[in-house]
Amino acid sequence: MDQSVAIADVFDVVTRFYGVSATDIRSTRRSAQVHNARCAGIYLAYKAGKDVAEIRKAFGRRDPAIIAHICRAMAHRDASDRRSATTLARLMRACEGLTSRRAQER
Repeated sequence: MDQSVAIADVFDVVTRFYGVSATDIRSTRRSAQVHNARCAGIYLAYKAGKDVAEIRKAFGRRDPAIIAHICRAMAHRDASDRRSATTLARLMRACEGLTSRRAQER
């Protein structure tokens, strides 16, 4: 994933795709929809080269061990589940596209 992708772009893409709000993702809500959006967002931010401190701050001060666990679990899912891999690849491309469009607008 492009290193210039901003966490704000990850939030925009993930919230639209999963139909949740950024507030929901930062919250402690544990519904499947919010959980899946949160995990995808954390993993995409990690793939974009964001450090744990930045991810932690953006995603509601999650414990660093939880962030590491989510990244490992999502990487495993990405490698073993074709449907998840396709979805994550699509979300990554959407994040990169949004970042590119925002850079051109400046």
